[in-house]
Amino acid sequence: MRTRRHPPVTDMARLRRSGGSGKHGRKGMTRTGEDGTEGDEVARSRMAMLFTMLAVAVLALTGCTVATAGTGVAERADRPLTPSLEGTVWSGTDSDGRYYVFRFKAGSRLAYTSPTGTFDKSSDTWTQRGATITLTFNSGYAVYKGSIVGNDMGGRASNVVGKKWEWSVRKQ
Repeated sequence: MRTRRHPPVTDMARLRRSGGSGKHGRKGMTRTGEDGTEGDEVARSRMAMLFTMLAVAVLALTGCTVATAGTGVAERADRPLTPSLEGTVWSGTDSDGRYYVFRFKAGSRLAYTSPTGTFDKSSDTWTQRGATITLTFNSGYAVYKGSIVGNDMGGRASNVVGKKWEWSVRKQ
């Protein structure tokens, strides 16, 4: 009588059948087997990654952006979580203790009051992208960059001669 001989069982096949933890201690996690199939967790992980990439693509195509204030909250381009600064007034100080009042006017014009006077010149402008703000004074002589968080705004500034400082203002 001849004994029927079974083909050798590979480690991978044994691991799949046993649901064992494998070399790295992750139960149920298998690599592609000899028959070309993947383990359940690997397949689920790949599907989750694909779904996430698809969701990001859909959000990007529908005009959504991510707030830059570090909140990770999505903003719709037509209804931003950070409203436009146009028509608002903000006041506060810089790191040298000087007091400022910024008036955000239509057409990206910026009027302001500083220790040296009150100014409303076309060379002073503001730009806003979501929660990120840039104030440009005297055609770029000084530039303030910062972010808006609720009723507070602040950041860093520098001028063409290399001076750097910080600033913070609050909505009035």
